[in-house]
Amino acid sequence: MYEVNAPDFSDTSESGTVLKWFKEEGDFVEKGDELLEIEVGDSTIIIESKKAGRLSTIFTEEGAIIEPEELLAEIDDEDTLEDLEEIESDYE
Repeated sequence: MYEVNAPDFSDTSESGTVLKWFKEEGDFVEKGDELLEIEVGDSTIIIESKKAGRLSTIFTEEGAIIEPEELLAEIDDEDTLEDLEEIESDYE
């Protein structure tokens, strides 16, 4: 399981806000996919996936106030889109 954490923005702000999730729980993501957008002070930050897998759990909703390095989501990096495609091809 890979943890998606907020960046350490403590040098500029004590908190941030989740503006938008681009993915939903259960979605398969690839490395580099945009997961969510957060606002810190006057800036916005796009958080990208660093692993491929299934977005298994989202811990923060849009509009939530978050702290630096807070756990935002988990990616099951042992459950990839390629695995799903292989399973589906077995049934064709």
